[in-house]
Amino acid sequence: MQNRLKNKNTDNPDVWKAVGHLQKAIAAGGVGPKLLMLVHLRASQINSCSACVYASVAGGKKAGDTDERLHNVAAWR
Repeated sequence: MQNRLKNKNTDNPDVWKAVGHLQKAIAAGGVGPKLLMLVHLRASQINSCSACVYASVAGGKKAGDTDERLHNVAAWR
């Protein structure tokens, strides 16, 4: 598997700026941070992005989610 965006320093900086704006817009949408991290975690699993899975779990814990809920995402239908 190859990364779609390899490195912030070498890829087009406009892409990274757009990703940052998208993340801010999603966060401002009214959905709680714990639920957003669960959705991000599931999407990361589906996309087989281990770095994203790690970031989602860390973000979920930072948002106050439990290990039990984060682990149960793997069995989510």
